[in-house]
Amino acid sequence: MMLLLVPFADVATAEYPEARALADRLNAAYQSVWQGDASLEAAAIADGLRVYEFPVEDRTISVLTHPQPTADGTCYGLRTGGGLATDAVRFAPTDGCVPLGRSAFESVGAWGDVLPSERMTTVWFVPALLVLIGCVLALTTNIVVKLLSK
Repeated sequence: MMLLLVPFADVATAEYPEARALADRLNAAYQSVWQGDASLEAAAIADGLRVYEFPVEDRTISVLTHPQPTADGTCYGLRTGGGLATDAVRFAPTDGCVPLGRSAFESVGAWGDVLPSERMTTVWFVPALLVLIGCVLALTTNIVVKLLSK
């Protein structure tokens, strides 16, 4: 019975494909900047993206992002400049996908840290597993007690 349940335990996350597509789009735009083919603003315009800049002391941090939130209401972007490493960011939408400042990010890091999980365990799997384990324990206990009593 458990072997029948295991293949259905993990399901694809509905948010992941759209988020991954946006991440690939942002990476492609930034790749052209990194290779020196275009400025950040030109790459953003060419790919239908937006660039927002935030002053930090004597430096500027830029955030490359998409114009509208995803279907689940999340915005993704790439933060670069200001002497910081280029990081992927996730933030809540405000008037489209306009970041509210350099510290308004929910998550910062690599794309693996920012994007939703590709697969998730279904809600029913853990309770079903616990019930099956309980049934197996009860059955084995019943068998052992009957064998010991004979």
